[in-house]
Amino acid sequence: MTYYESLKHGKVSIVGTVAGAYAPWTVVLALVFLGETMSLGEGIGVVLVVMSMLVFTYSTGNGNNGKKKTELLGVAFAICSLFFWGTSAAMAKGSISDIGDTNFIGVYALVVPSIWVVYWLAREKGKFERPKSNGWLLELSFLCLAGGGITLYLAIQNGNVSIVSPITNLYPLLTIVVAKARLKEQLNLRQIIALAMLFISVPLFSF
Repeated sequence: MTYYESLKHGKVSIVGTVAGAYAPWTVVLALVFLGETMSLGEGIGVVLVVMSMLVFTYSTGNGNNGKKKTELLGVAFAICSLFFWGTSAAMAKGSISDIGDTNFIGVYALVVPSIWVVYWLAREKGKFERPKSNGWLLELSFLCLAGGGITLYLAIQNGNVSIVSPITNLYPLLTIVVAKARLKEQLNLRQIIALAMLFISVPLFSF
């Protein structure tokens, strides 16, 4: 929910990358609750991600203040998504070990729509409108969302969560490519530097 709120207020190439950088939080939780250990590379990766978040949210005070506040709100929602997703990935490891991946995905499929209904009623007052054009994008988005959730939890069951999470963090690369190609989004130098720091941090979590 916080991720889709972030998309309303910020550039998808930015908020998608921020939200997708949940691996450091997952690593921290894995250390505390799952007994995993953190390597030097993972520690450096955490520092890079935190620094990139500060660069993203830094404001010089120039330009359109209203637009800048809106973009910062998008980043704030994306950071909330980061913590929610990171927590979910770490906690899922323990749950899947107890009940199995199929049962976990089944519970996920029941609980998440229930939460969405509450959000939908509160946010949109129960109103639903299909896109007037390119309706196939809606179906494709839902299909990819469901497929990503299923394969993520299968990966968590069969692998180390501190490795799986950084690998799934690579999806912002595709997000940025699509955002620039289809949505014509432009990034300033500061944002490009922050993105570079995030991408450098991703492989460090596997060392």
